[in-house]
Amino acid sequence: MEIANTKWVAAAASIWIQSFSGASYTFGIYSSLLKSSQSYDQSTLDTVSVCKDIGANVGILSGLFYTAVASGRSGNGRFFSGPWVVIFVGLLQWFVGYGFIWMATSGVIERPPVAVMCFFMFLAGHCQPFFNTAIVVTAVRNFSDYGGTAVGIMKGYIGLSGAVLVQMYHIFCKGDPTNYLLLLAVVPSLLILTTMPFVRTYDTVIANDKKHLNGSNAPVYSEVQSSRINNALPLPSVLKGAFKIVEGPASSATGHPDEIVKLFLGLYGQPSVSVVPDQSAAASGEKLRSVLFCLVVRRLVDTMRVLKEAPFTGSVVNSFFELDLPGSPKALDEDEIELLDKLEMAAVAA
Repeated sequence: MEIANTKWVAAAASIWIQSFSGASYTFGIYSSLLKSSQSYDQSTLDTVSVCKDIGANVGILSGLFYTAVASGRSGNGRFFSGPWVVIFVGLLQWFVGYGFIWMATSGVIERPPVAVMCFFMFLAGHCQPFFNTAIVVTAVRNFSDYGGTAVGIMKGYIGLSGAVLVQMYHIFCKGDPTNYLLLLAVVPSLLILTTMPFVRTYDTVIANDKKHLNGSNAPVYSEVQSSRINNALPLPSVLKGAFKIVEGPASSATGHPDEIVKLFLGLYGQPSVSVVPDQSAAASGEKLRSVLFCLVVRRLVDTMRVLKEAPFTGSVVNSFFELDLPGSPKALDEDEIELLDKLEMAAVAA
C-alpha cells in the first residue's frame, strides 16, 4: 500500500472523479422526460433547472466543510478527516438527488410536488461544488509550486465529463433517458466511492513535479548550456563610460588579394575600427548638466517673480517668502539675479 500513498495516485483518483461528476451539463438529455412525466410546462421546467444551477454554483458550504475536516494533513490519526470526507458528502447528495429523480420519472413513486422536485434537483447539482472543492484544493496543496497547472488539469476534466457521460448515454442507454438517470445514480456513485479514499494531501515538493506538470513548456538545458547561462559576461571597461569609434587601417592580405576580394565582397579593404574612451564626450556631459541646472534655476526664479507680481497669486507668494521658517525660500535680490545670469552665460560658453 506504500505505492498507493503518493500524491500522483491522489491526482489520478481525482481525475477519475472529475471525469464522471459533470452530470449537470447533461440536463438536456432527460429534460424532456422530466417535463412529460411530471406534466410540467416550460416555465416550471425552467424553475427546476434553475434550482440545479444554483446548487452547482453555491460552494460556500463545501468550502467551510473542507476547512473543518480536511485543512490538516491526511492521515493525522482521525478517521473522519481528509478530502475524502468532503467527497463522500457530495456523493450522498449525488446518489439521493439523481436516485429520487429517477424514481419520480420512472413511476416508482408518485409524482412529487414541484417544490420537492426542486429540492432534490438542488441536491443533485450541489454535489458538484463538494467534488470540485475537495479535488482542486487538494491538488493545489499537493503541487504547491505548480498550483496553476494542477487547477487547469482538474477543471479541464470536469469540462470533459459532460462528453464522457453523453457517450455513456448513447452506448449503454440506447437513447432512453430513464435508463440514463439510473445510470447516473449508480455508475458514477460506485466509481467515486472506490476512488475517493486515494484523494489525500501530501505536503511534499518533489523535483520531478516540473518534469511531469510543466514539461511541455519548460526548456531543458544541458550541463554546458546551464553553465553558460549562469555565467554573466563582464562588460568591457571602455563601454562603462563615454566612448567613441576610431577608424584604423584598412584590411589587407599577404597574398592573392584578388581572390580574397571575390570571397569577401564588400568586406575586404574596409577600414578597421576600435572603441576608445572619449574624454571630450564626458566633459560635454558635465557641461550639459551644468547648463541644464542653471536653466532650471533661472526658470524657477522667473516663474516666482511672475507669480509675485500677479494680482491673484501675488499675496500668496509674498506671504510664502515672508515666512520665517527654517529652510524657507527667500526672494532673490538684484545682485543674486545678476550673479545667476553670469553663471548661466559661463556655463553656456564653456
